[in-house]
Amino acid sequence: MALTPERDTMEFSSGLLAGLVLGAGVALLMAPDRSPPARIRRRLQGPRRKVRRQLDTTRTSSAEAIRESDRLRQDLGHLGAEFLRAAREELLSRGLEGLGLRGARGQARGPVRTGLVEASQRFRELRDSVGRDRGS
Repeated sequence: MALTPERDTMEFSSGLLAGLVLGAGVALLMAPDRSPPARIRRRLQGPRRKVRRQLDTTRTSSAEAIRESDRLRQDLGHLGAEFLRAAREELLSRGLEGLGLRGARGQARGPVRTGLVEASQRFRELRDSVGRDRGS
């Protein structure tokens, strides 16, 4: 294959042009950012992604904690109601056996009410201490 000066010049020109285009592309990709905002955005890109992932994780875990604390609150409410019913029955059965219903109400009103108020206060203290232990 014989190279003619025209063909040789053409190959050289096309090679030079291809090298210039590739070199310009690489130079643009490797060049540092000249504008401070672009530099800052590029540097903050990784930490921003990390913070978003942590925020998503925190949001999910806090939603789970809220649901769990709501379940605990409901359980404590049911437990408290059950406790007060049992306490009322116990107080009525111990102090009022053998009395008629009207007489029982009249004689037991003060002690029963006092016992129920004390039980209710103790239950509230227990509920509040459980809430403090869980970080509420």
